[in-house]
Amino acid sequence: MASSEKLDRKLSVSQRLGTLGLAAFVGFGAMLAVGWYQNSKVDEALDKAAVAQNAIKMPAPCGLPALRSFWPRDGYHCRPG
Repeated sequence: MASSEKLDRKLSVSQRLGTLGLAAFVGFGAMLAVGWYQNSKVDEALDKAAVAQNAIKMPAPCGLPALRSFWPRDGYHCRPG
């Protein structure tokens, strides 16, 4: 078995700082990438929600199946078309 003296490798101060700087740069880049990805997914979900809300708010034209209102007494909504 090799002695610990042979396996002991020393890095200079500049090598240690370079390694630390590289790790910090990669970590910061990864955080930016994850944030960008999450933001794009949130924007996509908000766009889909806006489209869905607009589709619900706009009644179907007459002749097409209308959406049933949440309140049964309101009946079916149909805009003249």
